[in-house]
Amino acid sequence: MIMSTNNDFSAVTKFDNLLSEKVFEFSIVYHNTLDLYIVCIYKTPDADVQIFCQKLLSLLESLPLISKLILCGDLNIDFSSVCAAKESFQSIFDSFGMVMHINSPTRITKTSSSIIDYVVSTFDPELVDLTIFNSGFSDHEAVLTKFSLNHKNKRVPRKMCRIFGEKNFLNFKNLCLRTDWDFLSDDVNTEFSRFIKSLSDLASNSFPLRPIKIKQKKPWSTKGLRLSSKNIRSLSHLKKFSDSVFFHDYVRLYKKIYHKTIKAAKDLYYNKRISNSGNVGKETWYTVNEIRHKASPSITIPTHRIT
Repeated sequence: MIMSTNNDFSAVTKFDNLLSEKVFEFSIVYHNTLDLYIVCIYKTPDADVQIFCQKLLSLLESLPLISKLILCGDLNIDFSSVCAAKESFQSIFDSFGMVMHINSPTRITKTSSSIIDYVVSTFDPELVDLTIFNSGFSDHEAVLTKFSLNHKNKRVPRKMCRIFGEKNFLNFKNLCLRTDWDFLSDDVNTEFSRFIKSLSDLASNSFPLRPIKIKQKKPWSTKGLRLSSKNIRSLSHLKKFSDSVFFHDYVRLYKKIYHKTIKAAKDLYYNKRISNSGNVGKETWYTVNEIRHKASPSITIPTHRIT
């Protein structure tokens, strides 16, 4: 990776233990002010895809979830194809809220065309300007990408969780059946430790850690409303198995009161927020934009562009 000396990027080497020649080669730089990581990565055409994906997952899981991230490089898997390797890449990118910005061929020959060069990031696609053109000295097209930092690029808060789905449980069961447990001997203490380690490794492979979106609490929500919401879910479930007209009317009335209470809670919160602000007009428009899920036109982040 070649960087201009006129910037605040610094090399990151603490993940070098993941480096593997011809399988998982990469370099990382970090910009402290922008809280931005740039990862340049390479996989040879004949490298083991499974090992590559495992190392890529380990790297992404090691990076702070709240930081902005740009990943680019030649991964030698055609992203325009339909294959297991491409689906694995797509699954990893989706798990970390990353978007592939290249959607046209980057390597064109007389007989084929493919997208084996990647530019993936956590940036909103509207903030990314990407151009592909002939470099004149390579069998790969050149990719010029500009990331605009003039706007806030909000990342959804996430936490690492294991996914215990039916497919993962089936995979865990099959791995256990295929595992040779004959290594167990008469030394109970030693072999119990080996058994637990083997079982933990199988569980870790079958139920990998994935970043999950953290559901944000509504500012107007109260403990009572959250309890009522839980009650409504239970009542709605019971309603499916009840023929009682009285019970159906009760559930309908409960929901009606609940929605009225929500409206009152919202009115109280926003009225208090606007009346306590120093600038009522400005706060009113902030509130309107927030309710409409529209970004505020006032941006405080300094203007930078990364090419």
